[in-house]
Formats: sequence, C-alpha cells, structure tokens
Amino acid sequence: ENETEKWLLNNEYAVDEGLRRLLFSILQNVKVMKPVSLAPEDSLDVFIQGEKELHFKVFGNLTKTKTYFHDLSSGKSYEVAIPGYSDYVGGIFELSANQWRDRVIMDENWRTIKSFLLQYKTDNTADVFLEFDDTFFNVNGVSTMDSSFVVDYLNQFRSFEVNEIISAPKFPKYDSLSTTTPLAEIKISTINQPEPITLKVFPSIENQPFNLIVDDSGELMIIDRHRLAQILVNQVDFQAKD
Repeated sequence: ENETEKWLLNNEYAVDEGLRRLLFSILQNVKVMKPVSLAPEDSLDVFIQGEKELHFKVFGNLTKTKTYFHDLSSGKSYEVAIPGYSDYVGGIFELSANQWRDRVIMDENWRTIKSFLLQYKTDNTADVFLEFDDTFFNVNGVSTMDSSFVVDYLNQFRSFEVNEIISAPKFPKYDSLSTTTPLAEIKISTINQPEPITLKVFPSIENQPFNLIVDDSGELMIIDRHRLAQILVNQVDFQAKD
C-alpha cells in the first residue's frame, strides 16, 4: 500500500524499494503474447487498486519458463512476457512476505555512531569498544590507532542490509539456534536512534555460507559469512601499522 511517505507491506513493514520498482516495471511492460486454452492451476490471485482496478490470476508452466495471466472478468487465459526480458515474469508474484521486506536494518556511519561494542561470547577473545570523544574515536586496548581503518570499519553499517529475513516456523533449525549462546553480540549507539541497536551473531549451521543474526526484537535474519567476517574483528586490527 502506498502511504504518504513510503510503501508499506501488510500495514507494518517497509517494502524493498528495488523489488517495488521491478514489480512496477513488469506491470508497465508486460505484454500479451497469445491466448491459451489453459485453466489456472496452482495460481496466485493478484488485485491491484488504483486509477484502474485489476483482478487476475497468475500461473506458470512446470519449468517456470512461461507465465500466464487469467482474466477473471472474461474467463480467458493469456501467455504473457516482456520483450527482451528472459527471466520468469511470474516469479515476482511468488515472493513471500518476508522477501518483500526492506532488508536494510540500519543506516549509520562513522559520523552518526557514538559508540560501538563487539562482545565475544564463546571464547576468550577481548571485546572491541569504540567510543567518540569529541574529536575522534578511542579504541580500547589500542595505543596507536589506524584512523582510516576505524572510518572504513564503521562505514560498513551505512545502508546495512541482511541477505534475508526469515520466519521461525519455516526455519526451525534457526529458531532453535537463536535460543543458544551467540558467538558475539554487537551494540551500536547512534545519534539517530534513542536506544542502542543490538544484534546477536550465531554460528553457521552445517558449514552453510551464512550466519544467523537476531535483533533486539527477536527478528531472525541471515547474513553472508564473508561480510560478517569483516565485522568480527579483534583489537589488533585497529592498531596502526608501522
């Protein structure tokens, strides 16, 4: 739904802007290729309300290479496509609610962050604590600091996007994992948020290439393991190199 300042998903969540633009581009450019004598099976209902109201069903062939629209008013089905677009057009309508959500969970940088705490929970690795002191950041345990590394490190949280938001009932392994001791906990205080942003980081399951993170509201999210490795650093990484 188009609200005054942004699009909302199910009256609650911000919508992924890239997917919204893709959907609108598909709706604007999709063309009828030919009528087909196919009844809609395993179809999805689509209802569009605006200057024109549209209500139709979307379905595809078994290999997901062709998309069909079924017009409810006439009872006729049509093969549809976008000239020059090779991907399965119907795929945009098959996304889950979580996949439609905006995956940016924070938008901070070294100028908006007041303090950053990285606490390791499962070993004896020293915590990493950065705090702004009127001119620049101090880093605990670091005598001569690499200021460029500090800036680059904190700028990782600008438009910080997870790979996917997941629901506990559909992913019971991750739901169970979220109740265990995390690898680490991240707490970020910023000038933009009244409360600190808290993220718990959990180990990967069965050597999967991503990790579970959970925010302070209990939201389960997946992040690429290599991106996470750039965040799970040690005090020595902030030390200026000779």
